[in-house]
Amino acid sequence: MFLKILQVTLNSLIFSFSAFISSYWSGVAAGKYGKTAVLLVGTAIDFSTFLTCLFWMPTENTVWIIYILFFIEGISDGCWQVSVASKHYFIKTIFCKTCGFTQKFDKLV
Repeated sequence: MFLKILQVTLNSLIFSFSAFISSYWSGVAAGKYGKTAVLLVGTAIDFSTFLTCLFWMPTENTVWIIYILFFIEGISDGCWQVSVASKHYFIKTIFCKTCGFTQKFDKLV
């Protein structure tokens, strides 16, 4: 049981670390090439990972591929975070207008 919990923890750590690093570099790339290009890269990474999971036949010898898939999905998550949850879209459109805090947050954005 402990080994299974440790594997889940390790997968979560790998995913979070790669998302943390790639969100910074995705922000740099979004500033240079635009958010649409970063979103397309994230979509391509997601699509390729989903296809890998669809056609992969797991065995005990290929368990290490799971760690690589979590790392790659973290990279994709970093791309999506920069493209979808930018401050103008998230704070002004979703948070401010649904909660009624438009007056306070217009000065911050």
